[in-house]
Amino acid sequence: MPADALIVQITDLHLQPEPGEYYRGFDLAARLHQVLVEVRRRFEQVDLLLLTGDLTHHGEAATYNWLAEQVEGVAAQTCWIPGNHDIAEHMTGSLWQRSLSLAGWQVVLLDSTAEPDGCGSGALADSELAALQQQLADNTQPTLVVLHHNPLATGSAWQDAVMLSNAPQFWQALTGHLQVSAVLHGHIHQQFEQYQGSVEVLSTPAIAPQFKPQQADFTLEDNPAHTGPAFRWLRLMSDGSLDSAVVRL
Repeated sequence: MPADALIVQITDLHLQPEPGEYYRGFDLAARLHQVLVEVRRRFEQVDLLLLTGDLTHHGEAATYNWLAEQVEGVAAQTCWIPGNHDIAEHMTGSLWQRSLSLAGWQVVLLDSTAEPDGCGSGALADSELAALQQQLADNTQPTLVVLHHNPLATGSAWQDAVMLSNAPQFWQALTGHLQVSAVLHGHIHQQFEQYQGSVEVLSTPAIAPQFKPQQADFTLEDNPAHTGPAFRWLRLMSDGSLDSAVVRL
């Protein structure tokens, strides 16, 4: 039986063109460095580092190259997916994979940046939904599905307007595939844990400034305990169960 696997999720970095350049009053490169130091301190071995979108704020190719250098060696394997602020064409290469196996699980990585509206929302292209259904039909291992945009409403009106625009089609694609245990996403800059049927839906606070939950309009987090950068760890158990928690700095 394969050993358990440890995943670390880092999301919504919004890195600026120059390291040290401020965004909304914060040095995002420094916040990333703080998180990477804590990941290395806390965990002797990380099997997979997941970077789940909005890695840069403007999509510069040089910034992705810089980021790849910063995370090298943090985990045995690193993967990234694009968010609405990213330019997917600048993210090609070995860090963008479609699926992988860990501890008897499959991890399916999706691109939710189709049909952008210019305000932050995204969608899964028909080809992406078809590939997801085929992957699930072909592999019945316990499954973690990863995308950038939230497929469930959060209760913040301004954020729910820019969630995954074809969320019903996404959930329909998962229907009948009981091996799907959890869905992991970013985008909302806050901790979010909910169930859609038997599927656990998890989100993680950002490296960039956090958003205050349950707000009608755009509002930055003002609770000092929740304003720092954060990451999530997930342990995929070989028996098909999953454990997870958010670490705030």
